[in-house]
Amino acid sequence: MKPLALALLSLVSAAPSPRDDLARLQLVDLHFYEGRPVSDFMQHRRNEQGTAPSPDPATRLDWTTDGCSVPGVSEALAKYPGLPKAFDFADPCTRHDFGYRNYPKSALGSRRDAVDRQFREDMKAVCAASRPVVRPFCYSMAEVYYAAVSGAGAKHFGQKPERTGRVEGGSLLEKELQPSQVQDILNNIEQAGQALGREKSG
Repeated sequence: MKPLALALLSLVSAAPSPRDDLARLQLVDLHFYEGRPVSDFMQHRRNEQGTAPSPDPATRLDWTTDGCSVPGVSEALAKYPGLPKAFDFADPCTRHDFGYRNYPKSALGSRRDAVDRQFREDMKAVCAASRPVVRPFCYSMAEVYYAAVSGAGAKHFGQKPERTGRVEGGSLLEKELQPSQVQDILNNIEQAGQALGREKSG
């Protein structure tokens, strides 16, 4: 058999079958904890990270995350004591990374929207637990994050971490947020910090 034919045959045989993809989708569904509080997912993640990874790539799960890093956000939050915790979307980003990194690419149409919606709900839950005076700004910031991933995340869904991680320039959010969106986030932080200051001084 010619080398080119052998190479093509190797690629075809290495490609996951529909049955393999279905099994993978069902496995990730089991661990994604859709509809449950993000705290439940994080506890499950800690438990799973304490066990040996599966030797079979088909059942091995990637629990890594690049977080929610956005240029300037940490510095802006640090100016106002209390805001870093109130606007902490690290856990929602961790669950979102898990979904994007573990679902098969073939699930783009069926599962990507669900992963993005869960991300939005997880962030809203964080905001709901924050002080009422800063809550509207938190919700607004969450919507900007959601818009970034839902608008441009398709190319990252189902990709292995070495293709989506910091080697190529940071978190998904850091890559996909437009300058105007970053400015919206920073404006929300500034307004929330000022509102918090007025509440404390009053």
